[in-house]
Amino acid sequence: MFVHETEMGTESRREVLALFEEGYSDLLKRQIDGERILFLGPEDTKRLMSGISTDGILPTKGGRYHNPEDLAEFALSGIPGIPEGAIKNGNIGTLLVGGRFAGGSAREHAVLTLKGAGVGTILVVGGKAGRIFKENCLYANGPTVEEVEADLDTVNRRLSEIREGSNIKLEERYPDPLKQLIQECGGLYNFTIRRLNQEFSLPIISHQELSCDHPMTATEKILAKKGLNVDPKKRIVKPGDLVLAETDLRFAYELHTPKIEADLKRHFGEGALSLIKDRKSIVLFEDHSVLDPLGRFTHLINSQRGIAERTGIQLFRQEDSSQGSVGICHTLIVENGLLLPGQFGAGSDSHTPHAGVLGALAIGFGATAIGNAFVTKDIPIEVPETARVTLKGKLPKGCAAKDAMLSILADPWVRDGHANGTVLEFVGDGLSEWSVDGLAVLTNMSAEADATSGIITEPNEALLSHLTAVTGMSKDEIEKMFIRSDPNAKFVHEIEVILDQIEPMVATPGHATNAIPISKLGRVQITGAYVGSCTGGNFSDIRQVAEVINNKTATVPLFVQCASLSIYQRAKNAGLIDIIAHAGGNVLPPGCGACCGMGPGGVVNPHDVIITDTNRNSPGRTGKPIVGGEEVDGGSVYLASPCVVAASSVKGYIFDPRNLEN
Repeated sequence: MFVHETEMGTESRREVLALFEEGYSDLLKRQIDGERILFLGPEDTKRLMSGISTDGILPTKGGRYHNPEDLAEFALSGIPGIPEGAIKNGNIGTLLVGGRFAGGSAREHAVLTLKGAGVGTILVVGGKAGRIFKENCLYANGPTVEEVEADLDTVNRRLSEIREGSNIKLEERYPDPLKQLIQECGGLYNFTIRRLNQEFSLPIISHQELSCDHPMTATEKILAKKGLNVDPKKRIVKPGDLVLAETDLRFAYELHTPKIEADLKRHFGEGALSLIKDRKSIVLFEDHSVLDPLGRFTHLINSQRGIAERTGIQLFRQEDSSQGSVGICHTLIVENGLLLPGQFGAGSDSHTPHAGVLGALAIGFGATAIGNAFVTKDIPIEVPETARVTLKGKLPKGCAAKDAMLSILADPWVRDGHANGTVLEFVGDGLSEWSVDGLAVLTNMSAEADATSGIITEPNEALLSHLTAVTGMSKDEIEKMFIRSDPNAKFVHEIEVILDQIEPMVATPGHATNAIPISKLGRVQITGAYVGSCTGGNFSDIRQVAEVINNKTATVPLFVQCASLSIYQRAKNAGLIDIIAHAGGNVLPPGCGACCGMGPGGVVNPHDVIITDTNRNSPGRTGKPIVGGEEVDGGSVYLASPCVVAASSVKGYIFDPRNLEN
């Protein structure tokens, strides 16, 4: 299986690095030490590491850079056993990995770190790579991603072809003609330059084989309406079509906006910012890094402020960023009604689907796609298949929306990666009494299913009331704006959730799809608890914490972080902040904070065990321990509802809130 590089006489040729599961760390170490893969053995395809997140590809600290050369040092250093510089200095040209590769963050940095380190091909065996990551590779002219079956002969044949310098044909890699054109142009910006110069005509989606009344899902209808390259006489799309969709909202935040400016200037010249189109439909946010204790991202915060001043684009920020954020981008979009039912929004974050709670199609993209859209106002998106999730019944006492969503993520169809690239459409009478906060948990955490988005198509009273309040429109006017799927529309899969049967859920470390009922968990001691993020820092979450912890005392550090200033003020006026503080909780200024490893409440020490109501628990996501001034591997993070987090903070171990004494 292995042969030492010096025995091959191919020092100048870039080699293959196979990433194996943790139990086979010796195989990884041998490769890091210089041995190289020639071919896989009979059991090796089963050993390939699956579920490598973008946080594993590039740890949080690398986000302060955006040039491939600067990022190269950090490539794959979020994976235990891979030190900084190992990929850049290891002559690695091809990665061999398992399924569910590069899910998680939309940060294009994950592509650029591999590109800078010299990785040109990624073979994903027996599964898929994340949609945003694959798009980023295409749009930023990054590595080629190939998804192959877990068949030994197929994998070894492809490895042999790669060693011989053989690439798959463009039409096989990208069947869609528009993707082929983007690839031939050398990325999305070059494509746009040629497009603006009218060097080609866009391929038109017409579907002459389909009737004008062809049934479509809500997502398909929105993209058909917004598609600039869709035949206006018919307005029909189907899954797999690459649509250039006109946006109603574009947004970015401090980790991406400076890169967008640099990219625009590199491709369009120093006056590139003058090309930005319809600035009133662009919003910038200062939220992710405002509470980073090391101040590693201050230059990005200041850079984005300068961009906002020069362009007049709206920026949500506090005067003093050390006081936190005005709010997390996704929360503020919903609070202010920046998207409306039936509209299409694009943001530089993987949790952009949060705004699907408003009946809009909200999709996350990388910085290149968003920056390009600043100039064109449109963005390429492959029409996704839709899976319908029907919720029935009523949540039992002690359970929350988070428990329902974790149970959906634990569904075998979702857990095995089949929701990758789909849109989850949430419907059913079970949602009739849910709050907007609860509905948003569903759309927000669609990202954890590797879905393209999540959407609410049947508004309940709470949602209609909220939209009426922020728009000034009547409920009848709002309800007519919602786009519903046709009765005969094709869904790729159906999931039925009986809410009455749900119990508190806990996702064990590694991924949200690891969720299990708390009754099956066993006793897990914790060192800390954190409530916050766009998923778990909303008013209903803060209220749940206060209800559980009232007249009790946290026995481990408990950090609570509201998702916006308005939520904090509302919670304070309701007495919830005082209840939490009296119980020993630490109430932090608003911001993303520990959810993305940029604030108090996350992993600090190698043996930390944290329970949180955020959305992700991949290794390194909530921070990496620092020992002797250096980041090291370690720490475990469990996901649960605010009720479970609060009860666990009282008991000192993960605990069912239904059993907590009053």
